[in-house]
Amino acid sequence: MQNIIYLEPKRTKLNLESVKPLLQYLHGLPQACSDRELTWAEDETACSLLLCLPLPPDSPMLENLVLYYAERQYRVSRTLCVWYGIARAVARLIQDRA
Repeated sequence: MQNIIYLEPKRTKLNLESVKPLLQYLHGLPQACSDRELTWAEDETACSLLLCLPLPPDSPMLENLVLYYAERQYRVSRTLCVWYGIARAVARLIQDRA
């Protein structure tokens, strides 16, 4: 019987510099011992910072993803932990695009 080895591409260390303004804002918010919902104003500010991030040119998929993440109708689903995940996802896509 033949052994099949699946090798996943090695991921490089995630550089969060591209989402630094958003992360600085999130770190400045009150941190609870568990995940918490953001106030309307906190979520709006996070959305504004996300939409202002400099994205690589000619990346419509990334632009559309950022617009999707910032949709007002999803505010109820965006907790503080979700925002950290959004920041990491956008940083990974920017890094992989470069």
